[in-house]
Amino acid sequence: MMKKEKAVKAGVPLSARIGWGFGGLADNYIMNVLSVMFLFIYTDHFKMPAILAGWALAMPRFFDVITDPLVGHISDNTRSRWGRRRPYIIIGAILSALLLPLFWTPLGAGTITQTDWWKNGAFLYVIVLGALYTLTYTLYVIPYTALGYELTDEYDERTRVLAWRMYIGLFGSLTVPSVLALAQIDAFGDAGRGAFLISLVVAVVIIVSGIIPAIVCREKVEAQKQSPISFFSALKTTTTNKAFAILLVAYIVIIIGLFSAGNLGAFLNIYYICGGNKDFGTLMVGIAGALGAVVSYLSMFLITAVSVYTGKKTGMILGLSLALLGVVVSWFTLDPRWPMAQLISTVIACMGLQGCWLMVSSMVADICDEDELKTGLRREGMFG
Repeated sequence: MMKKEKAVKAGVPLSARIGWGFGGLADNYIMNVLSVMFLFIYTDHFKMPAILAGWALAMPRFFDVITDPLVGHISDNTRSRWGRRRPYIIIGAILSALLLPLFWTPLGAGTITQTDWWKNGAFLYVIVLGALYTLTYTLYVIPYTALGYELTDEYDERTRVLAWRMYIGLFGSLTVPSVLALAQIDAFGDAGRGAFLISLVVAVVIIVSGIIPAIVCREKVEAQKQSPISFFSALKTTTTNKAFAILLVAYIVIIIGLFSAGNLGAFLNIYYICGGNKDFGTLMVGIAGALGAVVSYLSMFLITAVSVYTGKKTGMILGLSLALLGVVVSWFTLDPRWPMAQLISTVIACMGLQGCWLMVSSMVADICDEDELKTGLRREGMFG
């Protein structure tokens, strides 16, 4: 009888799971639409020197190093009638949506081909806009992630709840790879205008899906009653947590591997695999991305089942192993003689990667519980 009562208490209503899951769609669109289109649009259409385009996309992320823990800490220590997380979720989603279309109307377009960065007004514009954009994204995604960690304290239930972010967010993964091909449709006139118009549609989706978690989900009232902690004390306690440090290193390795190479996918397909055929190349990007999203759904069920029956560590290792195997296989499948062969490595890698993201989220939430035992504080924002 007591076990049954505990299970009922730990269970998260389906409405809350779905509501929180919709935030994953906004998360996916905010950064991935920009990542998929930016380098190709800026170098191929706007003719910005490739080295400057790369730095323009990269430099705002260094700003993230400062803003991420700051926003997490501020969120943890916010006390308001609306909660610790929800005000930032709403503000971050709306501001990110408003900024995204501005990337495709660069100020200083007349200087965009300049190779000297200080003479390239468009380059400076994108860096400033990118810094603002990463800040608004941080305002959204850090409190949103922390809110998910708070929804349940039950070990395996947590994995099932957090999976909803990916169940719904993966719809973005199905559609995002196609935005580059859509931006080049003749009806738009040119790729820059196409990217702008597509971003307007995406902006609406970001706002709607981004604010749903703040409307549907409820925060823990008792967490707002805890004593505040200074930023540097919180940072020290977080970074010296051994379990968190190990997980962070694994996460960094995955992220560096994915995003250092992932953004070059369009160029690789168009100019190497497809011999300069932009239509075929962008089509292959879309097909590979959509297939990867479908396989990622299967990965969710596989890794979740493994983690429930054998433990989250085993699920994480399985996901990493499949991702590594997919990368190794790509040495043979990325071949212009067989353009469709790349789908083989895509399937293998995606079968593991999405499960990795889920395990990372679920394990960080467990670390928050461990941290509470040591400090007496709930600090999901800082860990997130």
